[in-house]
Formats: sequence, C-alpha cells, structure tokens
Amino acid sequence: MAENNENRRNQRYIVEDIHGNVLYTADIEVLNISIDGAAIETPRRLEVNREYTFRINYKDISLSLKGNVVWALLTTRSKEGAQASVPVYRAGIKFTDVLSEKAEALLKFIEENRGKKARSHQ
Repeated sequence: MAENNENRRNQRYIVEDIHGNVLYTADIEVLNISIDGAAIETPRRLEVNREYTFRINYKDISLSLKGNVVWALLTTRSKEGAQASVPVYRAGIKFTDVLSEKAEALLKFIEENRGKKARSHQ
C-alpha cells in the first residue's frame, strides 16, 4: 500500500539522523514526522492495524509514543560493499497517545529538525 500524502491533516517534514526503536522489536529510522504520525524504516515487518510503542531519540530528547501502523511495504537497500540487497520495511504510523506534554515535546522536536536539508528516500 502506498503512502497517500494528500489525506494528511498535518504537514510532514523530512528529517535526518533521527533514529529510535519499536520497543521489543527493532531499531527504526524516522523518514518524516508530524504531530499525528510518521513514516519509518525498519529491518522488521510491522503489522498493519496493530499498535506499537515507538521510542524516538534525538540528542538528549527521548519520546515514547504509541501508534497504529496504517500502511506498510517491503523495499530493499544495498549494503555498502555487498552484492546482495537487504530487506527494509517502510511503514506509516498514526500516533494514538499524543497528549499535551508529549505534543509539546514533539512540536519542539519537529521545529528543531524541519529546516534540515531534505534527502531522497525513494
């Protein structure tokens, strides 16, 4: 299922060097993020319509957010120096527990990172 950018209520911002993990599952890379959701990459498959807890880390900020997977797809990425590609899963997450304190921290996080140079994730 493809990501549908036109149905979002809030604009997402391309970010760099922001990583985290799905608790008890796998590390993630945040591709873009908004107050109500994010697109991520992970080496493990996430189930659509399932809620996960995500820990997002940047500098001295660590956010723990719950979210439902609304879309997921399998892509591949070439490893440096290797001939074979490795599986990479991309997923769209809709946050389910963004409360006032977490929303404020997430907005600060987005504001600090929204001006970064965008990189292609195609």
